[in-house]
Amino acid sequence: MPLGYTRDEQGVIVDPASAALVRRMFLMRGQPSSLGDITAILNTEGVPTPRGGRSWYPSTVREVLMHENAYRGGKRGASESRWPIILDSAVPRLPTDKRKRRGPSKARQSD
Repeated sequence: MPLGYTRDEQGVIVDPASAALVRRMFLMRGQPSSLGDITAILNTEGVPTPRGGRSWYPSTVREVLMHENAYRGGKRGASESRWPIILDSAVPRLPTDKRKRRGPSKARQSD
């Protein structure tokens, strides 16, 4: 389940504390701050990771940013159910290249 959500007896709901962190990460990335910058800020402030750890990594931040569609109320898998909205129109959308994981460079492919 993406950071920012939890389950209760009614289903998936927004967790206010972690949803605030999600919003903050999207706002930082839109400034733009690099994944490393965001990681350094969260680690300096002692913000616990989604699994309760002490050290954030750029890959963990990127994983959160990859769920933008869910955070904006997108469909949950193939069902008609939607995620509760965490990111509203006050938080600008990230450009696609700020979310996608980059694959190996074509120039570096072996012969």
